[in-house]
Amino acid sequence: VVYIRKSFCLTVSRDSINAIGNIAIEKVVSDSCELVDVKQDLMDVAVYRNKLIDADMKIASQESKRDEYNRVEAGLTGLSIGLAGGLTAGGLIYFSSDDSEAISSAVQTAIGIGAGLGLPLGLSNALGNKVYVPTMEQARRGLVQDFTESIWRGGNVAFVARSNDLDGKFQKFKPSNGVVAVIETQIRNFDGSSKKFGSLPCHVHIMNLDVDNDLRRNGLATKLMNKVELYTKRETDADLLTLLVDDTNDAAISLYKKLGFDDPISIGAPSASKEFGSFTIGRSIMMKRIR
Repeated sequence: VVYIRKSFCLTVSRDSINAIGNIAIEKVVSDSCELVDVKQDLMDVAVYRNKLIDADMKIASQESKRDEYNRVEAGLTGLSIGLAGGLTAGGLIYFSSDDSEAISSAVQTAIGIGAGLGLPLGLSNALGNKVYVPTMEQARRGLVQDFTESIWRGGNVAFVARSNDLDGKFQKFKPSNGVVAVIETQIRNFDGSSKKFGSLPCHVHIMNLDVDNDLRRNGLATKLMNKVELYTKRETDADLLTLLVDDTNDAAISLYKKLGFDDPISIGAPSASKEFGSFTIGRSIMMKRIR
């Protein structure tokens, strides 16, 4: 299991959580830690969350779309859009004016806008600019920003389950370098935090838990939850673990109760915000006191 974090999130002192620290990633092996490459591990999580589509695959897909579309048809489409805009503007001038020269003004406007908009748009489409193909740097940065922003910049802590065997049924996880499951957490209501979530004491909130569909019911969710609890006890002074669950998700509720969480408490009424920090119809909060 690997966990990804901003270094200040692992402090025992609530006061120092607000300090600005460099991003670090640590691989947990028993009780020891080994530093690994931050950028690549963040990318692995991003690729896993992007349905195992990495930067190379994303670029190749866009290149294929660019090469397959009809440039002539795309150019004519761009030209027609410009002409439609010109005719619309000209029509508005004609029908909103009683001037005898309204027709001449409308025609000039239609031609000016139609040509001014349609020609460059049609030319751009014909040259292949209709389909955006990112550079490798842009594709990688986009993945990290879209799928790991809260870890990269927000200071959330993520734990991942990674397989070292990338053959057989695990072959599809090669783009994510073996990442098969992710759990993301956020420490809340620590001393000095700028945002408060209800009236709860300092707690670690489980933001999301995602195990690949083909590997569910193999104990991965339990292992990740146990890692979160161990991290919370050892490296924060949080009193609680919390999470939100859909009222209809009986399987998840059953799992969390087996892991020691209390019965779910509905947050479906506005009054829940005062105590729990939010309310959502059809959802409940579950808590586990660890101290």
